Amino acid sequence: MAGGWTGGTRKRVVSALCWCGGLAISAFGVMIHQIWLLWLGSGVIAASGLGLGYISAVSTLVKWFPDRRACDRPASWIRGGAMIGAPLADRS
Repeated sequence: MAGGWTGGTRKRVVSALCWCGGLAISAFGVMIHQIWLLWLGSGVIAASGLGLGYISAVSTLVKWFPDRRACDRPASWIRGGAMIGAPLADRS
């Protein structure tokens, strides 16, 4: 789906802008009590930036270590963080 956006500096910059912009839109939505801005900012824009940034990191690892399965470890870290973070968020 990302096509030619899977590597390079431009993609990393767009990823960072989407992530930061999405969080800013979410914060603004919370400030003015509009849930749809929170969903748009965090759920669409910031999540797109996170996905683009993740692809960049994994593709760099694969280029650095072509003989190893380098993308298994970062993927497991993200999944592990979700498994640990979700129960901790429920306790609060």
